[in-house]
Amino acid sequence: MPGLDGTGILFANLINQLEEEIEITSISYTSKSQCSLGDLAIFVKDKMPDPQNSIILAESFSGLVALTLLEKLLVPPKGIIFAMCFVEPPCKVLLRVVSSLPINSILWRHIPERVYRKFCLEKSATSEEIANLRKVLCNVNPRVIAHRLKLILTFRASQKSQNWGIPCAYIQATHDYSVPDKAAIWFSQNFENFSLKKIPGPHFLLQSQTRQCAKFILDFDQFLETGRKFS
Repeated sequence: MPGLDGTGILFANLINQLEEEIEITSISYTSKSQCSLGDLAIFVKDKMPDPQNSIILAESFSGLVALTLLEKLLVPPKGIIFAMCFVEPPCKVLLRVVSSLPINSILWRHIPERVYRKFCLEKSATSEEIANLRKVLCNVNPRVIAHRLKLILTFRASQKSQNWGIPCAYIQATHDYSVPDKAAIWFSQNFENFSLKKIPGPHFLLQSQTRQCAKFILDFDQFLETGRKFS
């Protein structure tokens, strides 16, 4: 389940790392415009081939969709991985400002490369990598981005979202300037079987540290299959 862009395009390298080991279903929200989290959750539910034998991987914004999805599944998934996710809105003031800007003011193509390096990728990111990220973001309707930012600002976890017994892992980027470390605390308090994995890198960790993230995902899958510890 992708981040704010909702395309799933940025998962290409991760899928290449994983698809020989496990079956992958990448969810794209591109056909869903200004939908509620509930609508997105139902959309994902209908796309899941075998929910009770699946591991959900939710990136950033999709953590909110995943939490909503858990309330709608009659049988819980085998496990769930939250990557750089949050419940409380990160950078709340900035989100309010950006989400209220006129539509044409959200111009990803004019954001300097240094901003993409700091908040999305990393200092060593190539111009080609930044151009690819910029291209993906530019192809998303700004109205959709603004709407999703407002969903982040207004999200409230329901009482149903507490004390899940599902095995849960949280991938945390150690140099994430978008989502603070404390965001993981809510998940540790609301999932009984919780594990935290810290990986050096920026917010777009699944894209910049693909091998490490893929290894952790595969280790988590093996843990669920065999009970073997993972780290």
